[in-house]
Amino acid sequence: MPDIAPLPADWALSAVFMHVDVRGVYDSNGDGIGDLPGLTAKLDHFAQAGIGALLLAGLLPCDFAYAGTMVTDNYSVDPRLGGLADVAALMQAAHARGLAILMVWSPFSTHPDHPAFQASRDPAHPVHAAYADYYLWTDDLNTRLPRRMGHWEWDARRGAYHHCVWLTTDLRWCPEVNLLSPRARAENLNGLRFWLEQGLDGFMLDCAVWGGFTDQAEHVRASREMADLIHSYPNKWVISEGSRSIQDAILTDGYDSFYTHQARSVPILETVFRRPGLGTLVQTFEGMEAHGLHEALYAFYDDPHANQIMNPFELTRPLDFADPADRARLKLAHALHLTLPLIPYTFFPAHLGLTPAYRQDLTRWHPFLMLWDDSPHFGFTRGVPYEPQNVERYPPAAAAASQAQDPDSVLAAFQAVARLRQRRPALQSRHHAGRSYARVPTRNDRDTLAYLRYDPDTGQAVLVAANLAGAPQAMTLGFGRSRRVLEMLGPRRHLTHLAGGGPPELTCAADHQAGLSLPAYAYALYDVD
Repeated sequence: MPDIAPLPADWALSAVFMHVDVRGVYDSNGDGIGDLPGLTAKLDHFAQAGIGALLLAGLLPCDFAYAGTMVTDNYSVDPRLGGLADVAALMQAAHARGLAILMVWSPFSTHPDHPAFQASRDPAHPVHAAYADYYLWTDDLNTRLPRRMGHWEWDARRGAYHHCVWLTTDLRWCPEVNLLSPRARAENLNGLRFWLEQGLDGFMLDCAVWGGFTDQAEHVRASREMADLIHSYPNKWVISEGSRSIQDAILTDGYDSFYTHQARSVPILETVFRRPGLGTLVQTFEGMEAHGLHEALYAFYDDPHANQIMNPFELTRPLDFADPADRARLKLAHALHLTLPLIPYTFFPAHLGLTPAYRQDLTRWHPFLMLWDDSPHFGFTRGVPYEPQNVERYPPAAAAASQAQDPDSVLAAFQAVARLRQRRPALQSRHHAGRSYARVPTRNDRDTLAYLRYDPDTGQAVLVAANLAGAPQAMTLGFGRSRRVLEMLGPRRHLTHLAGGGPPELTCAADHQAGLSLPAYAYALYDVD
């Protein structure tokens, strides 16, 4: 393992996670493709913005289809991005800045050019017998698997159907791995071990409910194998992309080492952008009413698993940088995202307000190329970008250099709250939501939102207040209407302004109420002294 300085033991509890496609960050050699040396050169930007962990996609050899997750080799870096020495240099530079580096890992599907699939599909291949069941094969087109995605694709060389979901850039189907196969299970573990030995801080397991499993108990066993290996290395972190049914089975089974850090859905953007004025009640894209922020968090109170990952924060519609209301709403969304009692997980470069991280057409996902400055190709490359640039997504004054010079920018607001989260245990995810979060009632809780974050270890408390409406709001905070709030506050009542809009100081009245006025779509954070 490379000699890399360790991170603090609890690094993930205060970190903001960012999903980063290496190809879209910075091109260091002029070939038009972002690379590992380019990412290393830009680490200061992420550290200064308050990011604590980078989750790298597209690192392994692939044809850049589907965000770089369909790979041809589990043991090397895509040569267009660099090599293992560049990974070591990135790890050393990142840890020196307190940044963790994780990788997206896809154990359940590969590119069709992967050597294992070539051996599996070809009866004349010298190691066919060892790989015959490495993927999902059937002679019966009507064979059903317990999921909604994917289909059976005919392979003439083997004379059978293989299960698949994703397309390559040249319109071939990517085969699905059968993790009931001992060979597939062993090679998956070997690949994880290889990257752990390179010093990576953990993984996001892509499509974690798949792999040919026909019963949940077998999925739990396979998950346990991966978890036991990963956690045999100190201070590693795992995020899984799973499903409710699998998660419920694992909760019932009592095993939590693997799925503890699973994405949870909290409707921040729906609350702030899609239905302004409806407060914590939102309308889903299917037209059905869904529970809002408080209700979603209350649902976690009886869950024995702490430190859940917040569902990826990716903007769902273009942001109009010329519209002050749009900028204010995005700042508000960032403030909620970074202060709710879950570990925040965002897409690069949503912290600048650029949307979305990818665009998808029939065959491929295109990474968003970073806007560093106003030079040609926005400082991403001195060559020609390997992907067409979506000029409509590049509004004036959105580049990182421009926003860094503007104290009222989206980046400045993100940075202020993210760095505050790093310094305040009350805003981190060290404790179960039921012990570290309480709703503060307001008189108009459809247009206003308030909650208390609390750290039981230090007794520190932070109040978050938000105006969800498009007009100024006078808020009355009813501390005395919530027993949980009073328990967290104790005898303290003085509020010291930390960030956002609102008055610099505000003192609670004797009747356990407080008042403040917030501009449209504004927020305010207070230390409770």
